Amino acid sequence: MPELLLGRFQTMAVEIREGGMSTVKKALDLQTGKFVAVKFLDISSSGELIGPMFRNEVDSLKSLKHLNIAKFIASSEPSSDQLLIVTEWIEKRFSEAYLSSGTPNDPWEVLSNVGIPLASAIANAHMVRNCEHRDIKPGNIMITDSGDIKVMDFGIARATDDIGATMTSTWNVVGTAQYLSPEQATGEVADGRSDLYSLGCVMYELLTG
Repeated sequence: MPELLLGRFQTMAVEIREGGMSTVKKALDLQTGKFVAVKFLDISSSGELIGPMFRNEVDSLKSLKHLNIAKFIASSEPSSDQLLIVTEWIEKRFSEAYLSSGTPNDPWEVLSNVGIPLASAIANAHMVRNCEHRDIKPGNIMITDSGDIKVMDFGIARATDDIGATMTSTWNVVGTAQYLSPEQATGEVADGRSDLYSLGCVMYELLTG
């Protein structure tokens, strides 16, 4: 059943993507007439992590303005009974475009169309906005109709100046196992180099199939 969110966004009937802690729906922005993506965070099943993850993602997306990072549009209040984040709508899944065949991709195409844009987005987050993503993987990358790469999901991002902060071991190892750097996997202190490790894993997968 479609619903009106934040007095502005009319959801479509069908869920688009579902993950361990969130669900994404397509919606119509009644102010602009454009489609948007609405990410609903599952408050009931995600324990104490969900509040910090929501605040981290909202803070990160608000500060990040880059061609290759999904554009933030709106969010609910942190105290709301329904936590949601609205970003620009992006139609294509990265994995379907580059990984569905299970065969190696052209090296030059991988470098120019994926590697450089992703590295640029990560560098912007690190150097300009002082933020680590900490979960770079194919599932957090989308492609616009014009072919632009977009990094999504800053839920477990952390400011680089918070590197020495004491955090729970559960928080430190949140991420996707295949793309985690060794220091993340063991719950040790991680910095921006962990994002580069994860980017290297994605590039290896693209080049080898």
